Amino acid sequence: MRKGLMAKRKNEVDPFEYFDNFFTSDPNMINLFNSLVKDLAGSLEAKSGAMQVSEMVEKDRQPLVDIIEKDREVVIIAEAPGFEKSEIRIDCTPSVVNITASNSDATRNYFREVGLPSQISSRGIRARYNNGVIEITAKKGRAPQKGYSIKIE
Repeated sequence: MRKGLMAKRKNEVDPFEYFDNFFTSDPNMINLFNSLVKDLAGSLEAKSGAMQVSEMVEKDRQPLVDIIEKDREVVIIAEAPGFEKSEIRIDCTPSVVNITASNSDATRNYFREVGLPSQISSRGIRARYNNGVIEITAKKGRAPQKGYSIKIE
């Protein structure tokens, strides 16, 4: 029986009882669980080589992105700290924006494909990078289906 705040009252169901019983009812179950966790940790270590998981996350990650749809335009705001403006590339189609950033020694790479809520025109599109934040403003409209790149101001 649980003690303190988690003490079970009469006629009350303990939501953790199933899990307590799951591991204690069969002694091999806890060994199986531990084995699975070790296998997963070994798999991550093998994929990362000498890198720690935290280093893998830092090296290759997707930037956080906000998409704001207004009446006549779509605004995309993406975080990409630690890059120079020249290390960022923005490619567009009418319905998708790809943001790629890679620093000069290739220790950090960002990539994000952003599906847009509305089609955007290839005209009147602006991109700015300031204090680690990319802001792309694009007018809604039709554009040729072929892709194009946006130069950051």
